[in-house]
Amino acid sequence: MISGSEVPSSKVAAGDVKMASGDTAKIVVSGTTITIADAKISAVDVDASNGVIHVLDAVMVPAGVDVAALLAS
Repeated sequence: MISGSEVPSSKVAAGDVKMASGDTAKIVVSGTTITIADAKISAVDVDASNGVIHVLDAVMVPAGVDVAALLAS
């Protein structure tokens, strides 16, 4: 399991990662393509004020969150 608050793309490896919500997601590395919970990483190592981020092509929602209720409000 990967841990730590800042993981540059050079340190990303296949395996399970604990999310901020406490859920676990699987990282898959296939050549130059990296996915996490079926979301493709489309940009890596973007500097942010609190570290580095990696951009996904999907929105990840924690288990138990009712997306329909969020959209209705």
